[in-house]
Amino acid sequence: MRDGLIRRAGELLSVGVLLLVIGAVGFIAVTQVNTDLLTTVFPQFVEAFWLVVRIVAVSSLLSVTLGLLVGLARISRSPVTGRIAKGYVEFFRGTPLLFQLFLIFFG
Repeated sequence: MRDGLIRRAGELLSVGVLLLVIGAVGFIAVTQVNTDLLTTVFPQFVEAFWLVVRIVAVSSLLSVTLGLLVGLARISRSPVTGRIAKGYVEFFRGTPLLFQLFLIFFG
């Protein structure tokens, strides 16, 4: 009984401290934010957000298409096609991602 009461008091104290911190951060944010800067920069953030959404959509579509083609090539009956696809998969699975990025970026 006593342990439960102490635990409940600790939980309430934690919630109180958390609300106090959130309130302090909110007060500082409201009083210190330059709204003129926010109104000039916010449209750029929205434009950048939609650019990122388009990039993600296109790259997802391309990666699913490429993955499907390589997967179908791996299970094909042609030994040449299967080996080329297997080599492609093993190359990208066997090399570190940083190396692949350097290879793509620097050629």
